[in-house]
Amino acid sequence: MGIAFAAGWTPCPCIGPILAGVLVLAGSQPQMALRYLIAYTLGLVVPFLLSALWLKQLVNFTAVPEYSTASRGRHSVSFFRVTGYRLVSGPFDLVYC
Repeated sequence: MGIAFAAGWTPCPCIGPILAGVLVLAGSQPQMALRYLIAYTLGLVVPFLLSALWLKQLVNFTAVPEYSTASRGRHSVSFFRVTGYRLVSGPFDLVYC
């Protein structure tokens, strides 16, 4: 499993094992090789081009709302209290069933 994980651990996971599979298919079916490589290239390039075209809308869509430090502290304290209660009382056991 470690070897498979290491094989897929590249800066962009779609470049490693997926490209290897496309190249194997292209090598085994030379008449379809150009179509496979074009499809792979478009699948890799199109998301980057679309995000470049809509960068402003993408930034606005993914923006994290600004919270004050006090409210952020209250939210995290309440989260930890609920999590601690659930750990002690046992409802987390349902997650592993």
